[in-house]
Amino acid sequence: MVNHIKRHVLAKNFLVGGVSFFHIRCCEHIVNLIVQAGLNSLASILNCICNMVKCIDRSPVKRKKFFDVAKKNFKLQTNKKFRLDMPVRWNSTYLLIDCVLYYKDVFIYFGERDFAMKSLAPQVEDWDKLAYVHKFLKVSYDVTNLFSISKYPTSNCYVLGVWKLQIALMDMAKGPTYFVEFSNMVHDMQAKFDKYWSEYNLALSCTAILNSRYKVTFLKYCFVMIYGSEGVGDQVEKVISTLRILFKEYMHVSFTGSCENIGLSTSCSGGYFTSDDNQVELDDWEMGKSELDLYL
Repeated sequence: MVNHIKRHVLAKNFLVGGVSFFHIRCCEHIVNLIVQAGLNSLASILNCICNMVKCIDRSPVKRKKFFDVAKKNFKLQTNKKFRLDMPVRWNSTYLLIDCVLYYKDVFIYFGERDFAMKSLAPQVEDWDKLAYVHKFLKVSYDVTNLFSISKYPTSNCYVLGVWKLQIALMDMAKGPTYFVEFSNMVHDMQAKFDKYWSEYNLALSCTAILNSRYKVTFLKYCFVMIYGSEGVGDQVEKVISTLRILFKEYMHVSFTGSCENIGLSTSCSGGYFTSDDNQVELDDWEMGKSELDLYL
């Protein structure tokens, strides 16, 4: 289907930049694939904390006692309620871990005193693993919300979101190597990230420059943080060159389309441009500063 549509619109010359920017994958879906690849390595721990929460939540007496202890003994605000995991939605897993870590001391308290909870309570190293995973899931959760805002276009947030995710993965890779599951999780997520985002999408990187708060400076900062100082110039220049190509193509469309839109083929009425004037104006523009140059 994708190839059929591509051939159709390409034949009618509807595509800006040829087919280079025709197919852009859903960023939110890629984040989901990356996170799911990592969570598969922590299935046993997640199952453990999920059963622990269910043990408390299914009993009204235990649930009331749990929140009473949290409030009186540990001075916690009890407005954060239990969130159960849904296997098909990883964000529910994040909310579950976030809730469990918030009430960590209370769960440990019950694990030491309640017979049913003793077999369900995580080990000390499991709590550490959850804390590490929580940091990355928090970033992924925020990036997903950034991408999925529907009230306005979010393509200009692409570089910021992917950069945050990549930095979080790099930080996780520096974590404790003595957790086998942790090492496997980082490896699986990094492999999935590299599959889709080993190179930043040029079209969406251009939109970051068109965000007047970021422009080129932000792009340079992101690339320095990821790749180091060497080679950053080439990475940034590749994006700027792509933006210039798109700008010139749109400029060409605006010159030629101004006549076609009013039903004339070679000249425009109303004292605008003749076809010869078009070329003169275009030559003058190319010799001077374009709007894109002035913006940058």
